Amino acid sequence: MRNTDNGVIGSDQTAVMARLALDELIDQLLHSNALSLKLTANPLVADRAWHLTENTCIRAFSADDPQAKKRAHHALFILYQSWLADPLSPAAANQFHPLLSGIRNYIESEWLRAESKRFHHQRPMLNAGNIVDELRALCQQHPASHHPLFDFLASEASAAQIDYFFKSDSALNLLFFDLVAMGLVGSLPETRAEIAQNLWDEIGQGSTEITHVNLYKDLLKRRNIALPDNHFSQVHSCTSTHCTRCASLFLKIMRSGW
Repeated sequence: MRNTDNGVIGSDQTAVMARLALDELIDQLLHSNALSLKLTANPLVADRAWHLTENTCIRAFSADDPQAKKRAHHALFILYQSWLADPLSPAAANQFHPLLSGIRNYIESEWLRAESKRFHHQRPMLNAGNIVDELRALCQQHPASHHPLFDFLASEASAAQIDYFFKSDSALNLLFFDLVAMGLVGSLPETRAEIAQNLWDEIGQGSTEITHVNLYKDLLKRRNIALPDNHFSQVHSCTSTHCTRCASLFLKIMRSGW
């Protein structure tokens, strides 16, 4: 269990901070008790956090450093998870702290700036007559619709590799009800019925036994996969930058209503 009275902001804070990467520092700050008081007592902590943020983003999104990308996206993933934290936890209390919100906005801006440079797709002229066909074509033509991973899992993966896939999928799968609920807030009237229907489906149409979360937990149990408190969220940070980026993007979309 994490110690929320961490040593990041204390007598030895300079030495501790010097050893932390961006995502590690964000995790420590997010789970600190009385964060504002501690930052006021030691302004160097905020300075260090901003230095790390800017340096990591330069390496990640300008120099295309894979390790820096992983750190930046894992930092975002940690910050996004605070929106779904236990209401009485330090993470919930700190989720909108000005320092953490500013860092999140900065990383997002640098990330989206880099993504905009990578892609230059011409937007189709959409109307009521062609939007369904355009969306269907977009889904069918997207690489994710025929990703080699699916063929690998179907015909080549070992039992251990399949179990690892289930672990990697659990961090978002077990939060999906919350994410759909977040998507309902502020949604357009035309979309609310569809989102509400999805939400009703997620909770098993009122049956505890067949909620999607419980079905997934049952799958893990039958595979003898013990579920840790963090729902294997660490898998996103240790497997690939692509995995972490997808998780970050999904959480951002559900929060901001893109």
